[in-house]
Amino acid sequence: MFLQPAVLAKLPTYPNVGESVAYQLTGLFVVFSALGAIWIVMEIVGALFRRLSPAPSPPPSPPAPPATTPPAVALDPVLAAVIAAAVHHVINGPHRVVAIHPVITSDDWSLEGRRDIFISHRVR
Repeated sequence: MFLQPAVLAKLPTYPNVGESVAYQLTGLFVVFSALGAIWIVMEIVGALFRRLSPAPSPPPSPPAPPATTPPAVALDPVLAAVIAAAVHHVINGPHRVVAIHPVITSDDWSLEGRRDIFISHRVR
């Protein structure tokens, strides 16, 4: 386990560039070999779990849509179709758009942020 004094006496005090590079490459080889071994073990364990897991059950059928009331504000049908298409793209499954409400925002804070940014820039 421990180096004998005779072996220690034969080691150079300062290794040359070739020995240093060989030492570094050996270390990289050991590290990447260990990482590759961990990767292979994880792939094997994942394959075992995939093989042992039960088959996924089919998704339940969507419930019947309830009676809807007409919206208080007339909504452009193109905008409703675009919103429904965006929801379908994001959810990628059965969905139902129940209501579409406009978002009322106040631009006071965004205007204040823009003002701060413009003040911080130097005019040339």
